Amino acid sequence: MWRTGVLGLCLAGFLSGCVHQEPYDKIVARNGRPTELTEDDKTVTATWGEGADKNWVSFDKKTQRIVASSENGKFACRYFSLC
Repeated sequence: MWRTGVLGLCLAGFLSGCVHQEPYDKIVARNGRPTELTEDDKTVTATWGEGADKNWVSFDKKTQRIVASSENGKFACRYFSLC
């Protein structure tokens, strides 16, 4: 019974786009050039827009993989991508 519930949450997360993140180049193609770039020792964060419309994505410098994004901060992603 609990497996069905977990599978349902995983499927909902997958369908909402939270488990699979777009490559950075596709995000840039959709949003244009970032308005701001910041970095620390391990990551680079690109930001688009201002205020409530602000979106961001952080990626690992070494692997070039996305490690966090404003998309994954949304309600559905926080609660459905438990896999």
